Amino acid sequence: MKSASLISVLLPLLVIAGWAGYHEYSVRSGTEVEFKVVGYDPRDLLSGHYLNYRVDYGVDVCGSNYRRDEDYCVCLVQTGLSTSPLLVDVAVSCESVSCPLYLRGRCTGRFHTGLEKFYFPDEYKDKLRVVPPNSSIRVKIDRMGRGHVVDFLVNGVPLSEYVRAN
Repeated sequence: MKSASLISVLLPLLVIAGWAGYHEYSVRSGTEVEFKVVGYDPRDLLSGHYLNYRVDYGVDVCGSNYRRDEDYCVCLVQTGLSTSPLLVDVAVSCESVSCPLYLRGRCTGRFHTGLEKFYFPDEYKDKLRVVPPNSSIRVKIDRMGRGHVVDFLVNGVPLSEYVRAN
């Protein structure tokens, strides 16, 4: 009886620890890129303190011929020393992607990858009512094409420094 209780307590903890470890590994081992972002005003009082924005990929990834329930993958090439990637190809089927660095998403009118929201601390809420001009996000992209936002930049400066200076 005690061993069953112990297993019922430890198993969820091990699953959560494994998930957190996998997520951390994906972020640390991913390739870092930077995307420009454009703000908009999707007021949502129940979602906490987030900056919501549209990622500017430089082209319309989905175009007019997108299929709604399909994953799209875009091949990215980094140029020189810059962390800003160059979009080189769009593939409807992610199985046909043959590039080392790609980003996976879905077309729902716009290309959504899960990178479109950045949480900020409560202490910034009075200073960050909208996305500041000349903003970008620093993203780590893992081997499966999933992106993870690791920092929000304004004029190339991390958000915490920007808020402190303004």
